Amino acid sequence: MNFQFSLDSIFPEDLMIIGRDLTPKVVDGSLNSSTPSEYYYKHFCRLDPSSKMALGEVLDRMGAASARAQGLSQVITTMEKLRTSENHIVYIITRKHPDRSVDGADICVGFLKVGRKRLFILDSSGGQNEVMPVSVLDFYVHESLQRHGYGRQLFDAMLQTERVEPVHLAIDRPSDKLTSFLAKHCGLRQPCPQTNNFVVYPGFFSDREEDELFYPNKRRSPMKNGYEVTSMVGINGSPSFSRHSHGSSASPCRPASREVRNLHDHHQLW
Repeated sequence: MNFQFSLDSIFPEDLMIIGRDLTPKVVDGSLNSSTPSEYYYKHFCRLDPSSKMALGEVLDRMGAASARAQGLSQVITTMEKLRTSENHIVYIITRKHPDRSVDGADICVGFLKVGRKRLFILDSSGGQNEVMPVSVLDFYVHESLQRHGYGRQLFDAMLQTERVEPVHLAIDRPSDKLTSFLAKHCGLRQPCPQTNNFVVYPGFFSDREEDELFYPNKRRSPMKNGYEVTSMVGINGSPSFSRHSHGSSASPCRPASREVRNLHDHHQLW
């Protein structure tokens, strides 16, 4: 998608992340520090008012394009929704024209929005588990640039930055395209639809020891300040929720009777 202004002032790097502070930050391809946000705090783009207006146009237009592609009646991703959502993060990828004298030649390729969601997920015994997994909320690559590796680039950056395995994600009503993408690139098959419109995969409950946020009432200590940017939840202290049944080795639910409906039939993500 083209814009009638340079994207360089907003997105100095091709792949960046944006949170509720509306400050684009660099995604480091070699990120492996125990305090990952130290990198982000040193490598970010402070926006002046006009640049923030431009950022809003990018987010709003891309969000509207995503909604149209999915046949939604309401737009899922806007700057205002991102600003007012405590734990949502947008990964966004752009492509700059090599000739900087050409106006309107920069392209926003696509974006991926994730966030922690409090969900009730059924395990293999039918028990409800109250959990807060990293969840895929919106995923869009412009139609003219699909099958060029951009979606994989976005997804891989998210997995590394959030330090999450694909099998540990909850996906909000994935489309056929996303289901195929997850099978091809992540080896995720046999989706388990939930009654809350999310989908998880076999192995969802396994090996969760490192994720202190997964079971909200099992958190042992508040989040460290340096970790807020990456794991997204816990900025204002730990919530107190109760879990009805659990077991770290439990498998996700047997596939529900209803099929995973195409995201094009979904009219509101929340």
